[in-house]
Amino acid sequence: MLTSIRITKIGLLFCLAAVWSNAQAASTLWFTTSSPVNYGSDAPRAGTIASLSFSATLNPATVSTNHVTLRRRGSTTAEPIAISTSGNAFFVMPNRELLPATTYTISVEDLQGSKGELLSNPFSITFRTRDAQWQSAQQLQNGIGIITASHLAMNKDGSAMAIWSQQTNSSKTSLWASRYNGQQWEAAQPVSNNPDGEVLYSAIAVGPNGTAAAVWQEHYESGYNNDSNILFRIWASVFSPASGWTIPHMVDSGNSQHTWSSPQVAITADGKVTVVWSQDTGTSPRTSPNQYIGRIFATQYIQDSGWTMPTILDAYSKYGSIDPSIAFDGNNYGYALWEQYWHDAVLVWGSRYTPDHGWAAPQIIQTDRTRSSSNVQIAFDGQGNAIAVWIQIRDIVTARYKRDQGWNAAVAVKSESYSSGNTSQIAAPGIAMNKNGDAFVVWTELVPTSSTGTVTRLRSIPWSMRYTVKGGWESPVLLESPDAYISTTTNGVSIVIDEAGNALAAWSGNNGAVASIYTNRYQVGKGWIGGQMIDTSNPSGAFNPGLGIDVDGNGLALWEQFDGSGFPSSIWTSHFK
Repeated sequence: MLTSIRITKIGLLFCLAAVWSNAQAASTLWFTTSSPVNYGSDAPRAGTIASLSFSATLNPATVSTNHVTLRRRGSTTAEPIAISTSGNAFFVMPNRELLPATTYTISVEDLQGSKGELLSNPFSITFRTRDAQWQSAQQLQNGIGIITASHLAMNKDGSAMAIWSQQTNSSKTSLWASRYNGQQWEAAQPVSNNPDGEVLYSAIAVGPNGTAAAVWQEHYESGYNNDSNILFRIWASVFSPASGWTIPHMVDSGNSQHTWSSPQVAITADGKVTVVWSQDTGTSPRTSPNQYIGRIFATQYIQDSGWTMPTILDAYSKYGSIDPSIAFDGNNYGYALWEQYWHDAVLVWGSRYTPDHGWAAPQIIQTDRTRSSSNVQIAFDGQGNAIAVWIQIRDIVTARYKRDQGWNAAVAVKSESYSSGNTSQIAAPGIAMNKNGDAFVVWTELVPTSSTGTVTRLRSIPWSMRYTVKGGWESPVLLESPDAYISTTTNGVSIVIDEAGNALAAWSGNNGAVASIYTNRYQVGKGWIGGQMIDTSNPSGAFNPGLGIDVDGNGLALWEQFDGSGFPSSIWTSHFK
């Protein structure tokens, strides 16, 4: 009898354990499947990028951004997302398009089922987004004559502006523009309206909320406006989506015989437009009647106030200053750089702009003051730091600016690979920098490809160097094989970089038959992927590519193309997405 009772108690304990186990299983929420799967690839970049399913119907109140996060690899900041719930699954939709070919992780914790089931353990799903591709080229404008001097600028929200010089009659040209509104290109329209002018140089910048500003140099025949000394003028116009382009404004000081350096333009984060240029002031003494003494000028356009009076930025020197470059950070601080003749050498000078005090006294930026420099360019990150790059005789030279600390010593990061006579083989440097401080410098350089006896065959090839905040400058890299082209055009290489550190480069290369537009792309963790031709409808040659990129890594390319007329006669574009 006692044994029988003992067995009954043991059985009862087993029954209670089973009931407890079943109850526990019923109160636990289990993750079951996902799309994409963990460590999957080719995931969508927009719309519903992921769905996750569970063992029971979910409690929608617990499925929130407090418990579900999306992060890009290497970032501590969660991407903004929306989440929807249906039955036992939820769906993740990013507020902005994800970067191409980039790794992301969805982390999940503390979810509950509709009957109070608790998620067994926190977990995560890691996946890689699908890659972007260059889309088919499309014609943006077909002119009645020559089309030249095209430029492209794009802001982080994906809107862009293209400008170019277009022949209007047998001897005159005007400035035209077309806006990309984030979805499509709008109809091209003229910006300049002077029938007697000829547009020679131009520049474009885009700002917040779809705004833009264009600046250009116009040439006039002697006697224009009853003044035989006026040969060149600097004009500017500002664009807003609501009202279009403003009436062109002559921004130069109006007392020069020649305004003889390419004007540049930038827009600050608060919407102010800044234009810089080099202008002959007629200052004496002159060593000859034809000597032009250039000074660096700047002016600003302020909404509801108009254009300010031009300000001289440089210090006077015997032979003047030329070729300004300008850039601003995300807090409206900026720098203008230029080249200035100083004690028998052409040196890189600069002036800093602050919102409270305007332009500071000019200073020499380069360290070695015995060798002349040219082609200076500058770019800022999001924290107020900058990198400048220029050519100094036969070297690519860079200098770093640290906010509130000043310029570091300039250093040569690349010397020419091949020396021939007294001519530098390095040309046309460019720079792009993202808000995190990562940057790329690009240039073209003549390199030998073959020799016959004492004759060495040279080809102009695109190069690049990458800079990271953590690692500094990396080794220079050829963007394409020296044997790929007969030459690369002297327009140089266009370069842009997104927030993740991925980059696009473009150039015009002649493969022996016709000049075409080629691109290469840099992917973090992989390096440069390889060259690709993007102008697929090109019977007679394509030149002068420009690039833009948005915060999501989508890009635009713009170039001029010959259509059998013997001159560039159309504008073409392609979308990288």
